[in-house]
Amino acid sequence: MRFRYVQHDSPLATAVFTFRAGSLTDPKGQEGISHYLEHVLLDASSKHPDEVAVSNAFAGLGARTNGGTGFSSVSYYGTCRASKLAEMVAIHCDLVAAPLLKDDDVEREGKIIMSELKDGLDDAMSVFWYDTIDSVLGWSPIIGHESTVPSITAQQIREHYARHYGKSNLMVTVCGPTSAEDEIRRGLDLLPAAAPTVPARPTVNLDDKAISKPQFGQACLAMLSPTTLGQSSHFRENLIASVTANCVGGPDFSMLFRRLRGELGLTYGIYCGGLAWEGAGMAYVMSQFEPSLVDQVQAEIRGVLGKAVADGVPEETVRFSKDAMLTSAAGSYETTGGRARQFESYHLAGAPGIPTSYAEYEALVLSVDQAEVDAHVRRAYAPMLDPGACKTVTMNAPPGP
Repeated sequence: MRFRYVQHDSPLATAVFTFRAGSLTDPKGQEGISHYLEHVLLDASSKHPDEVAVSNAFAGLGARTNGGTGFSSVSYYGTCRASKLAEMVAIHCDLVAAPLLKDDDVEREGKIIMSELKDGLDDAMSVFWYDTIDSVLGWSPIIGHESTVPSITAQQIREHYARHYGKSNLMVTVCGPTSAEDEIRRGLDLLPAAAPTVPARPTVNLDDKAISKPQFGQACLAMLSPTTLGQSSHFRENLIASVTANCVGGPDFSMLFRRLRGELGLTYGIYCGGLAWEGAGMAYVMSQFEPSLVDQVQAEIRGVLGKAVADGVPEETVRFSKDAMLTSAAGSYETTGGRARQFESYHLAGAPGIPTSYAEYEALVLSVDQAEVDAHVRRAYAPMLDPGACKTVTMNAPPGP
């Protein structure tokens, strides 16, 4: 187990228990089981035999708690008054080390997840995004499929827990005026030292694909290129990638937003970023618009990216991007919860150079220079100008001639 304590002079404290056991560990045919386990684990434990007892235990401390599943990890977190930290982490330790995972809880949570899953199917961009990463990286939706979730059994959930929840796979982050390390280590004595299999490095599929979802009246487009950057990289590399993504697309000051939304009025929003696991993944540019505009939007994206690759990113745009990131991070670093979640996933992956204070983060952001941004544009986005090195995924685009 790795333990990370971050000093924060606040009347509050936050604890985050993160297992490297996200949806990429879901067995074939059991897609969604990691997210399913997250739901059921929070329902009952050896000292809190049902959902009411768990809820009352946290409520009695005035604690705010929840869980969340990602592709690479699953987290259980809570924030409470600093004076109640030891009591709150005792409840969390019991939940993660001695969950009951009862049949009736599995049945109830399954119905909740199916409702959640169906809600997500109503959103065109969510459906498109999951279909895109499935076709490119082979990653299924975190929540699973309508066909797999109902067939997951309580025994399979227990086996998944036993396989992936262990001290060797756990990172605990505590942020506040006190650490609670001793209480956590004692509370996790029952947790075995599991050694789960790390999912295989993905192979990026560069074949173009058309997705048909006629229930949506909008078209979606994603342009993708291979990338080696991800959470396993040094923090500074990720920071440069984030500054660059903000410059290219996303915020209203970005190059693509100003062109496609501000000047031409073609799209509501355009998004840039990257997704990676074990050093492999993809950079993406993605948008949603009226179906007849597909060719025009794609041509405009290539035009803006071509200008950025040839001439670099405007100095003003780089400054705007860094200022926006600092504004966002300042709000996070003011709270123990925001600061803990700011870097716990990077620590889990073992990435060096993680800032533990806003001053450190600010210094790192401001140190990102024009040359680094322009170099990342060429590395991540230049391949999108080459049909042989880029994948294009469309949804509901008109058929070609």
